Amino acid sequence: MAASGGWIAAALAAVAVQVTQSARMAAAVAFTVFFTAYLVRGVSDLGGPGLAWLGWLVPNGWFLRARAFGGEQWWVFLPVVAFVAALVGMAYALSARRDVGTGLLPPRLGSAHASKDLHGLIGLAWRTHRGMALARIAGAAFIGAGIGLGGQSAVKMFGRSGALDFWAARTGADDPAAIFFELVVYELAVYSVSLHAIMTVLRLRGEEATELLLSGPVSRTRWAVSHLLFAVAVPALVLLVAGLALSLGNGDLAGNLSRTMIILPGIWVMAGIALAAFGLFLRAGAVVGWTALALAVAWEVGWEVGLVSDALFMISPFAHVHYSTLADPGVGTLAGLTVVAAGLVAVGLYGLRRRDLAL
Repeated sequence: MAASGGWIAAALAAVAVQVTQSARMAAAVAFTVFFTAYLVRGVSDLGGPGLAWLGWLVPNGWFLRARAFGGEQWWVFLPVVAFVAALVGMAYALSARRDVGTGLLPPRLGSAHASKDLHGLIGLAWRTHRGMALARIAGAAFIGAGIGLGGQSAVKMFGRSGALDFWAARTGADDPAAIFFELVVYELAVYSVSLHAIMTVLRLRGEEATELLLSGPVSRTRWAVSHLLFAVAVPALVLLVAGLALSLGNGDLAGNLSRTMIILPGIWVMAGIALAAFGLFLRAGAVVGWTALALAVAWEVGWEVGLVSDALFMISPFAHVHYSTLADPGVGTLAGLTVVAAGLVAVGLYGLRRRDLAL
């Protein structure tokens, strides 16, 4: 199953890079396909027998029907092989029909006249980040509404699971069914939004090579802060929209907003780590930023399976905004995380002023 997932991911990536012009756009296409597949799979699982057929439309639905370790159905992997072969053939055919150095879909031409918004740093930064920001906000609304509307069915279904009883005891929750909803909201919000925040910060690396702005009267700090604003504000807006969308299903507006918004300071810390690394080390900034997120994920998984103690788990910023009773996301905790994030930002801006630019 794991190998099949890797084959499909590689084949999809091969098609995406033929269609798009940049690695960033190819990644956006890949993430869109990934989340769409999981949304279809979720509707299939929660919709009852009448919607079970939807699971056959997406590859991750095929994996579930393989029934590993319990009545294996090996023939399910035949569609996987056929799908991968079709994607590889499509990628090969597309590679012969596009120009070298560009994608099959040409970039959209901009207006011949710049708008008034481009006269300032904020407007220029917004033009850089708006596509990714709007896509993330729309995705939060769409996925949040789906979880909110289908969450109650999932709570009823998983509330009778022995595995969930064990997980509720591990996290200190009183209600095994409700912990499923908390888990889904937390996992979708914290890592996807952290991913966006880090990507926003690391786009400074490409913008730093645009000598035109920084050779003028614009200071390095003002330039970096104009982009940093979107690494701070967009995650907040995404979490706000997600909380509002979740409320469409269960009507618990205050509870849903609390679930999503308390995660924000932890995400700011991850963005701060990326900025500090970018300001101090430049080329190692991306490595440090992504490594920090990967370690946070691994640290949490280690705690979930009992390999990391409660005390060590608290090293991660996400431990302090976790949905388990281990965390205490009060005002003091959230303020402390915000101060840590601000300190990391200050370190990054200081390093940016001191080092040479990559022009």
